Order: sequence, then C-alpha cells, then structure tokens
Amino acid sequence: MIGHEKLGDRSASVLEQIKATTNADIQHWYNAVVADEKGDIMTRDSELWAILNFQPSVNFGDVDPNRVGNSIQDLRLNLKGYRFYLWIQENGTRHPSWAAFWLTQNLQGK
Repeated sequence: MIGHEKLGDRSASVLEQIKATTNADIQHWYNAVVADEKGDIMTRDSELWAILNFQPSVNFGDVDPNRVGNSIQDLRLNLKGYRFYLWIQENGTRHPSWAAFWLTQNLQGK
C-alpha cells in the first residue's frame, strides 16, 4: 500500500512498489496512525506526505499532479482501514452496532 502510493500502478510493478517502501516510510506510517488515534490530523497528514516525499505548497486536491497514483486520500483511507482492522481484532466479539459506531466516529470526512 505504501509502495503503491509512492510509485503508482502505471510506473511500477507490484514488486517494485514493495521494494520502494523504506523503514523510514514504515515509521512515518506508524507515526501517522498514532497521530490519527489522537485526532491530530495535521501531524497525521504531515507524516503521510513524508511517505510520498512531497510537501504541498499549493492545494492540488491532495494529489501530486506530476505523479500518477500518489494521493494522500488513499493513504488516509488505508490508515482508517488499518485502524478499523486493529479495532476488530480487539472487539470482534462485540455487537456489530459497535463497529458502526466506530466507523461513524472515525470516518467523518477526515
């Protein structure tokens, strides 16, 4: 997922995408997860942008216009999916309404 957002489908194979992921990228990912859990969206996005090695100075709709498949929106969505996966691991025996509550609380446009 990280390598895909770094390189994109049109410019690299799946293997190249996997190899493109560095230890620093993985650390940025986990830092972004922690920031998101705390509700610190500025730090979260800063960490996600660091993975893409792109610091936006102009609002491009969160996509680097010079590269294909490099969007912070996809990284944000993957991050939320990862956090939901962790929540399910810990709370999988709860009533499904708890999952709906988690999703409502955590997917409100950010």
